[in-house]
Amino acid sequence: MNPQPTEPDLPESLRRLLGRRRPAAECPSATLAAGFVQEALDAEQRAAFLSHLGECRSCTEEVVELRALLAQTSASVRAAKR
Repeated sequence: MNPQPTEPDLPESLRRLLGRRRPAAECPSATLAAGFVQEALDAEQRAAFLSHLGECRSCTEEVVELRALLAQTSASVRAAKR
């Protein structure tokens, strides 16, 4: 059984994302941003989130960071399978 990573074991990019405060009234949840990056939103959610991204630099930056983290994690998993 693998133990849960402790905070120092987390990549800096993930610690930064987890520690970021989101404007509660203005931005969708971090879960919605993650769903967007993973292409798991329905058409209505995706359209609403895309509209928000057009107006919110913070969420746009978060999506960029989440995509980079997902790519990095995917590459690490592929490398571990070799």
